[in-house]
Amino acid sequence: MNTEQPTTHTTLVYKLALPILVIDQISKWLILQNMPLNTQHIFPSLDPWFKLTHVANTGSVFGLFPDTRWLFTVLAFVVTAGMIWFNQTLQTSYKLPRVALGLILGGAIGNLIDRIWLGHVTDFLDFDLSSILPFRWADWYVFNVADMAVVSGAIILGYLSLFAAHKLDEEVDRDRDE
Repeated sequence: MNTEQPTTHTTLVYKLALPILVIDQISKWLILQNMPLNTQHIFPSLDPWFKLTHVANTGSVFGLFPDTRWLFTVLAFVVTAGMIWFNQTLQTSYKLPRVALGLILGGAIGNLIDRIWLGHVTDFLDFDLSSILPFRWADWYVFNVADMAVVSGAIILGYLSLFAAHKLDEEVDRDRDE
């Protein structure tokens, strides 16, 4: 018999979202304080694979859909509210969905803060692996910690939807039967 209530893990989302948010905001603050907009800092030992490139992103993750600030500000509010609601209503003690929610929540709030206070999102992580990978897309968009968290959380949710949905269903059924 499972004596643990499914809601005991609801705080996991916030325990993960908060450090993501703090790391994201500190890293962006450091870039804003130390690099003028549209400049690069190249690390000789990492060139050409990685550099810091300070850009203002007015679109979504990885620079997609530029000049849509208000759309993505509203969307970030909706996603944030949705993640909080989903976390509170999720009937499982399985932790991986909450890890995904925490990553998405922390990243969404991090980029939302930028959109509200700056009018854009500060991006600065610039990877170009096209010299070692035979793919044109290996030269990625410039992004930030929040973007990494959102994408990682979405990948986890996608994995759960495709390969682990039965585990969640079995656990909910088991909890209902007890």
